[in-house]
Amino acid sequence: MRTLRDYQNWCIDGNNRFPGINKALQTHHSAIAVMATGLGKTVVEAKVASDWKQGNTLCLVHRIELVDQIAQTLGSELGYMPAVEQ
Repeated sequence: MRTLRDYQNWCIDGNNRFPGINKALQTHHSAIAVMATGLGKTVVEAKVASDWKQGNTLCLVHRIELVDQIAQTLGSELGYMPAVEQ
């Protein structure tokens, strides 16, 4: 697993202004992460997916090219290829 940047850790664990994905998952059992292009949403997804033991995670994209890109990144981060549905 890659070393996450500060803002990626804040997205997952929260900070003094934002509760983070983990808190949202505990409270609501769902979360949406919104980050600008190139900030590492897939790496954040891989970290959340590897730490989440209570079920599956879902990553939605609107382009077929992104499906392959995300599957490859998740595969390298998680150590196995995720299931893909199109």
